[in-house]
Amino acid sequence: ALVERLAQALSRFEAGAVTVAGGCACNTLLRRETAGLAHSRGIPALFPSPKLCRDNGAMIAYAGSLRLQGGQATPFTATAIANLDSFSSLPV
Repeated sequence: ALVERLAQALSRFEAGAVTVAGGCACNTLLRRETAGLAHSRGIPALFPSPKLCRDNGAMIAYAGSLRLQGGQATPFTATAIANLDSFSSLPV
């Protein structure tokens, strides 16, 4: 699905290169398909080293911790309503 969306974006916008980063960039199939798509468009596909491809959840938590320590906390006023109906058909 990600490569299909990338193909759609490349059809709409001119790009000199494509890249995939973050935790999903460790996926060898995703790298291969992205590289193939880029090659078919005549542009390079750029990937960071797999050792640098990590989920950014820890980085976000650390940044939040620094903000909290610095007194930059935002009051929690958001309300969320979970809708699990979408998942009811999934086998568990």
